[in-house]
Amino acid sequence: DPYGIAAYNGTVYASSTWFDGLWMINGSTGEIIKRVGMYDSDDSRSQERFENPYGVEANDYGVFVADYNNNRIKRFDHNLTYIGSVGTAGSEYGQFYYPTDVTFDDDGIMYITEVNTDQVHKFYLNGTFIDRFNRQDTADDSPGGYFQDPWGITYANGLIYVSDYEN
Repeated sequence: DPYGIAAYNGTVYASSTWFDGLWMINGSTGEIIKRVGMYDSDDSRSQERFENPYGVEANDYGVFVADYNNNRIKRFDHNLTYIGSVGTAGSEYGQFYYPTDVTFDDDGIMYITEVNTDQVHKFYLNGTFIDRFNRQDTADDSPGGYFQDPWGITYANGLIYVSDYEN
């Protein structure tokens, strides 16, 4: 079952929670060019392995995948060579449980939705934590004033948009 999808320069990147993988697909022909993340016997590629990959972002900085059960955002180059990851499991600043999606603003700031504590996290591209915001940051308890299960996120025209499952 495919979950996340993004396109960059004629290439489509799609995640699958069923196969725990990421596909690189030719946007013109639909041909699968490469697959990464699925479990196999090659332990040298363990950093590529996913456990429920959800949201995908592809941009000038590479390809980013929200690795839900591994509690991190994985970064690949455009040929799906693993570069590194952002985040660790936890509830402290710079940590999260169950990230669901990732996007970037025009300044290269990364925004990550996380459903366990209903937050959006901000990181620099190098993985340095900047800030997070959630319902506890809002004095007003009116509808729309806080997140309840923020799943998707995107950036457009200077604004961050969050799809919030329970609101």
